[in-house]
Order: sequence, then structure tokens, then C-alpha cells
Amino acid sequence: MEASASVSKSNKIYLGILFIACAFVTAIVKVEDESLHEKDALITTHKKTNTTIRTDQHDILEKTQSTPDISLSQNVSLSVDDGKSRTESLCWRKCPQRLHRIYYNDPGAGLSDRRWVIHTLAELAGYLCAKLVLPRPVNLLHTKHNFGGSVSEHLLWEDFYNITFAEDDEPAIVDINDEFDDVDRKRNSSIGWYSREHPTWHEKYQGYQRIVSVNGKWKKDFKTVQALSWRNSIPNTTSAVTAFVWELHGKFYWNDLNFKKLPRLSKMLRSKLGGAYKPNMMEPIPHLNTSRACHYTNEDNTPSHISLLQEKLINRVYDNSLLENSIYGVLHLRRGDSIDDCDTSVDRIREYLSCSLENTDLIGNITLLMKSDEVDKRYRQEIVGLADTYGHVNILDLDGLIWKIVHQAGADGDINDYHVNNYFVYAIGNMFRTRLIQFYLERRKKNYCLDCIPVENQLREILGI
Repeated sequence: MEASASVSKSNKIYLGILFIACAFVTAIVKVEDESLHEKDALITTHKKTNTTIRTDQHDILEKTQSTPDISLSQNVSLSVDDGKSRTESLCWRKCPQRLHRIYYNDPGAGLSDRRWVIHTLAELAGYLCAKLVLPRPVNLLHTKHNFGGSVSEHLLWEDFYNITFAEDDEPAIVDINDEFDDVDRKRNSSIGWYSREHPTWHEKYQGYQRIVSVNGKWKKDFKTVQALSWRNSIPNTTSAVTAFVWELHGKFYWNDLNFKKLPRLSKMLRSKLGGAYKPNMMEPIPHLNTSRACHYTNEDNTPSHISLLQEKLINRVYDNSLLENSIYGVLHLRRGDSIDDCDTSVDRIREYLSCSLENTDLIGNITLLMKSDEVDKRYRQEIVGLADTYGHVNILDLDGLIWKIVHQAGADGDINDYHVNNYFVYAIGNMFRTRLIQFYLERRKKNYCLDCIPVENQLREILGI
């Protein structure tokens, strides 16, 4: 009897353990299934996005080998009755209002760097239901890329980028003059925006929770602002809305959020949100280095005045191309601050082109669009003159063409006087990263200073010959 009772007791224990194990496995499968469902939706959305490339971009994207500035979104572009291209998302976090603010400040850099930083922060703002506050271009664009001079204080970021949220087309950037008191703007402008001195916010932000991140320590504070942002999305909550101002000081690339997955919300907050929080689908990736990021801003962000001048430039390039049926490429020579990093002397560029353009006469005529920060006219003329060595090559001074267009537009009143600067010229010419050109030659920094780039091989692959 004792032996039988012992066996019965053991069976009960065994069955109890087996029941618990089955329940545990079932829970894991359910969680994994939900996760896979999110990932499947994510992948499906990404696949749909790849099929919505506009027809006028398709050939360009096939023929160019340059990397797009912004990663592919997971949004689905749909055609609507008014004929405009609208975006409907399967990944956005919905934002009934954007009360929060993200303020960024650093020592300044060039326009390509600013574009990358601003777009990344705008994506982060989209996810956090916030708007981005920036010092004006005069404070965040370095003088070394504008012949040592500052751009006008009247120049706004919208003069370079018309960044809007994809969900509602609202501007992603708020003008700093709307966010600071007049007296405080004057005080801060005298000490420089790259100072660690914290700005004093307009009285309308009294009561906002203020979080300040310095020395690249962003991750911990991101957890705080993410929690504050999502608490406002708890269903049927009676708690008062708590908004934040998150200040980011220091160089963007040296922060502990870059190239990493964003921290998750706490378990308690996730349980209160129910199914509203789907991080695998909703989160943007800091630094936007992957196509898995949800895209919160519109990709077409070129202001109309820049688009107008870009079209004029395209026509001017065609008019000045001496050779018929040309294949177009860019020759980017950076001098200035990189002159000791990469040899861009006339003799070295002669050797570089001799190697890079070898046998390209077998493929067809080539027009090289030369851009450089060199102000010496003689140097620029000698580089253009290197084309005389070839019978199938023409070199155009791209910067010179753009400056003529910009000066004429200023004289005609198409743009303001403060638009006439080297950054504006760069913004117009930067379209050749993705338009018209089939190859890119560059000697500008240590990492972009190859002895030779065999253009023939590139063109045969691109043109299928």
C-alpha cells in the first residue's frame, strides 16, 4: 500500500510538472507567433515599398551605384483620387498631437552631415510624437565650407529641406525663434550655440519635463522620454499629460544610441498599453543604417525653389555637353581641409583619369561634371583642360554652372539674396548623386582616395554591354 501510494504521489508530481511545462511552452509559442506576425507585417510592408518606386526613378536607381541618403521605409505608397502620391503606413505610431520637443546643438558641420543628422532626429521625433527644434543654419553650418564666411541669419532649414511628417504632412522642424524669448536668443547668439549653456525656453513650455543629455549619454535619457511619450497613449487614462523637452548637446555621431536597437518600454507600461506598442514595427533606427526602420518623414523634401534651379541646371548641362549621347559622371575633388589627406594636384588627377577612363572610348562619349571647393580659377581651368587628352571626354565645371544660375536667379528675384552662398550651390548640385550620372569619381579624403576606379567595368555592368 505504501509503495502504491508513493507511486501515485510521484505520478501526480510528474503530471503537475508536465502541465506547467506545457503551459510555459504554449506561452513562448504565442509570444514568438506574435513577434513573427509583427516581423511578417514588417517584411510584407518593406516588399510593398520596393514595388512602389516611381517610374521616373526606376531607371536611375538601376543605373546608379551611389547609396541613397535615406534608408528605405516600410511604408506603402498609395494612389488617391487627387492624383497626388500619398503614404499610408503599416508601421507608424499614431500621434494625435505632438506636444514634445527635441532640441539638438553641436559645433557645426557641412550640409551633407546636417542632412543626415536632421533626418535621423526627425525620424526619432516622429516616433516620440515630438517636433525638432534646431539652431538656425548660421549656427550649425561650418564656415569652412562657405569660403570662411557665415551664411545669413535669415536662412532657415526649410530653405534646404522641406522635412514633413509622412502621417499628416506637418513640418518636422520648428523655427528656433518661435521657441525662445527674444532676450535669450540674443544672449545665446553672443556666446555661440555650441556652448554648453542651456537655452531658456519660451514661457509656453513652463511645466514641461526637461531632460538634458551631454557627452553622448543619450540612451538612459531616451528611456525616460520614450516612457513619457507612451504614457500619453495609455487607453482610458485619466492622468494628466506630461510633455517633455529633450536637449541633446554635443556631436551626434558620438552617442550611445547609434547603431543599436532602441531600449524597450518597461513591462508594466507595455501591459497598460496593450497591443498599441509594437516596437518591431514602429521604431525608427537611430542613424538609419538599415531598411528595417519605420520611416516617419516624407522622402520628397526638396523645396520648390531648389527644384526649379535643379531643372535649369540639367538643361544647362545638356546645352554645354559638347559630345552627343554622353554618359555622365561626377569628378569630385576636395581640396581645402583635405588637401594633405589626398593628393589632388593637377598631375595626380591626370594620372588618375588616365587609369580610370582607360578603354572607355570603346563604350561611348563621356561628360564629367567636376565639383570642388577649390577657389583658384587656374586650378579649375587646368582640370577642365585635362579632357583635351581624350577625344571622347568632356569636363564641365559644375560649380561654375551652378553659380551662374544662382546669381541669375537672385537678379531675377526667384530667390532671396541670402540664398546666394556656397551651401545653396552645393544643395542644388547634390542631386547628381541620384540623377543623370552613371558613375562617380572622387578624391577627397583618406577613405575616398583610390589610385584608380575602372570606369569601363562599371559602365559595362550598368549598361549591360
